[in-house]
Amino acid sequence: MRVRLRFPDGFANVDDLPGLDRPPRRPRFQRRRFGISGLDRALTTPDYSKMLLDPPVLPGRRNVSRPRFRDGSLIVELDIENLRHGVSEELDEPIWLTVDPDGEFVIPWEVHAENLGEPAGGELVLQVVTELEEGEPITSLDELRELARRDEEDASD
Repeated sequence: MRVRLRFPDGFANVDDLPGLDRPPRRPRFQRRRFGISGLDRALTTPDYSKMLLDPPVLPGRRNVSRPRFRDGSLIVELDIENLRHGVSEELDEPIWLTVDPDGEFVIPWEVHAENLGEPAGGELVLQVVTELEEGEPITSLDELRELARRDEEDASD
């Protein structure tokens, strides 16, 4: 099966995500001193349940190909070798795209498969909105905790 997405002009593939101009300063924390009797066992005992939830991905043959990008209006194609009904497939890594203007974009898509007489298709409507964060930069862990506390209060209201 082959999936093709045709993005309008203005969209571009991003190979590397932009970095920070200046990395933030590392926060300083007060060291806590305690003896063995004050040591929390949860800090020293590995949590094996997390390992079971996210099993390691072993290298080998993949069912979903890496995306391919074509010139002109951005076309993204990928192949799914074997798609089973009711089983979702995911890319190994996300597709990162940029677009300059905000707005609503219509992205036509097609799916070609052996058992389809004609390709299936449709349109994906994508709304892009840039939200600028305003305010002073966070300079301490206490400020970050205070913002998180306020967010929790706002969410509970």
